[in-house]
Amino acid sequence: MIEFLSKTFPIDYWKDLEKNSSNPIYSTGVELIEYTDLKELIKDENEVKKIISETYDGKIFIVKKAFSKKFIETIKDNFFEFIESQPSSFHKMTESCPDFHRVIDEKVSGNYSIKALKHSAYFFHWNGDKYKLFDEINERWRILKFLGGKKFDEYEKNTPKDGVVDRIQVLKYPPGGSLGTHYDPRHNQKFFISIYASKREEGGDYESGGFFTMSEENKKFDVEPYIESGDLGFGYATVRHGVDKIDNKKNCDWSTKSGRWFIGLYSNDSDEKINRITATNLD
Repeated sequence: MIEFLSKTFPIDYWKDLEKNSSNPIYSTGVELIEYTDLKELIKDENEVKKIISETYDGKIFIVKKAFSKKFIETIKDNFFEFIESQPSSFHKMTESCPDFHRVIDEKVSGNYSIKALKHSAYFFHWNGDKYKLFDEINERWRILKFLGGKKFDEYEKNTPKDGVVDRIQVLKYPPGGSLGTHYDPRHNQKFFISIYASKREEGGDYESGGFFTMSEENKKFDVEPYIESGDLGFGYATVRHGVDKIDNKKNCDWSTKSGRWFIGLYSNDSDEKINRITATNLD
């Protein structure tokens, strides 16, 4: 796979698409694909072009069984170990930035471009990968970097002085948690990329709310019925999306393990970069 991923043909294909039509704003539905099938499809140039065209048309892909249940549950356990090891804090993405976690409540949320209620832990490869996130996740992330017209290992060795860095965000939207409608920048990676670590169901991690995109009728399209723990989702970065309030009737509860668990993958402009670009709030 590595040899194949080193090819560069998607770059020119992306240039033609983006030159001849505007970036998608609305989602046009959901496409389900098994992870084992995706690994085979990217060996076929025509299949690669098909996936790229569909994402640029607004299609959201849900890659089924991308991660094992054991890996997902281990991430959750490690999250609690990590947040108990140090207080909530904030660090800009400058050289030698540590791994850290932050409770983003109503007071703190105003410091961010998008309003949110969540508890996030941020991990960077240069800190030694204590919890063994990057090896497992990079295997999948490389496929999406390739599909987005990048080298399969783009940014993996970067540190903040290089201007763009890979960051893994492990977070929990507690009961009462949410994320405002927004779209992501597309200059470093074409897609928003989500690893789903919980499932909405009666008596489950959460029972209402969750991930939505905006449809062509400018109405919220509920993506949650297509999602199970261990799936991976991606869509074109400019498609409008957000997270509706989790378990709407409940007040925000930071202490419980219940809620919507999520792992976000993004290649960010670091704080060493002048005029860094971040997500755009639409609320």
